[in-house]
Amino acid sequence: MNIKDYREYISAETMMGPNSVRILAELLDKYPLRLAPDDLILDLGCGTGLTSLCIAKETGARVFANDLWISAEDNGKRFAEWGVEERITPVCEDANHLHFEERQFRALVSIDSYHYFAGSKGFFQEKILPFMRDDGVVLIGIPGLKDPYTGRDVSLRISCHTMGVSHFPRLSVSRHIPGPTVCVSHFLCFQFSCHTPGPTVCISHFS
Repeated sequence: MNIKDYREYISAETMMGPNSVRILAELLDKYPLRLAPDDLILDLGCGTGLTSLCIAKETGARVFANDLWISAEDNGKRFAEWGVEERITPVCEDANHLHFEERQFRALVSIDSYHYFAGSKGFFQEKILPFMRDDGVVLIGIPGLKDPYTGRDVSLRISCHTMGVSHFPRLSVSRHIPGPTVCVSHFLCFQFSCHTPGPTVCISHFS
């Protein structure tokens, strides 16, 4: 995936946080999605649909773009403007109350959003896994630290203060996913994998 191919779509209007296209590109470079045109992908927490656009173009598969904060109508208009309305279906639902068919999706992608709605124990097994095919792939990009967090609270808060960050959020990650409570500082990406029965789960921490 070449980020330069999507520069015209990256703007203040479509960005809702860290560069989602960059995070997606690093995930797809490490874990390429080899899908058929009739395969279905769920882009969970898609925001303005920027990642959905990239996923559709890079894989050739059909994408369901779900976000709670951006209406399906708004994203639908954007997809029409981008000429991908036939390949991307906009959805506006709470990730804890999705209405899809069982084993509907060949892949799930969630970029910089999973930590907002997946903090409860058993979330993945109860809310996501039923919709995934047994041969499915899950790609998740969430905030994290390269180094252990223990004992670094004060120094990290000082660093954030000097960078002009007024607050220092502590983000809880669902317990069944490897990794401690994580915090956001600067952007640096690294990956690790975790396998569960059924779909392959690939998690990327960026900090």
